[in-house]
Amino acid sequence: MTFLPQKASANVQFIFKLPNNSRLLGAYPLFTKDFITFKFQIMKKKNVHVVPKGDNWAVKSAGSTRPAKVTGTQKEAIDRAREIAKNNNSEMLVHGRNGRIRQKNSFGNDPHPPEG
Repeated sequence: MTFLPQKASANVQFIFKLPNNSRLLGAYPLFTKDFITFKFQIMKKKNVHVVPKGDNWAVKSAGSTRPAKVTGTQKEAIDRAREIAKNNNSEMLVHGRNGRIRQKNSFGNDPHPPEG
């Protein structure tokens, strides 16, 4: 993203919209003769999954090998996953015993919120 101010000023404010489900790690200005260019380092937030684990249910973040929590019932796992997803502004995906996604909830800034 490149920004070219209309007038030279020491007090210029920049407002950037980040991609949904991401967090800004840093912004680095690069100055040239005529332009100020900003490089962004963005970290995508991880979705939270409720998956079967033997006779129990596990709450896992996307890409992790170890579960954050293992519970006896799917309801307990969903409650914990919802709490984590809300804190991270991410998505919660609930899988059935067959491994297929049966429910999906977004707790971030939804670009297409439902009407009503």
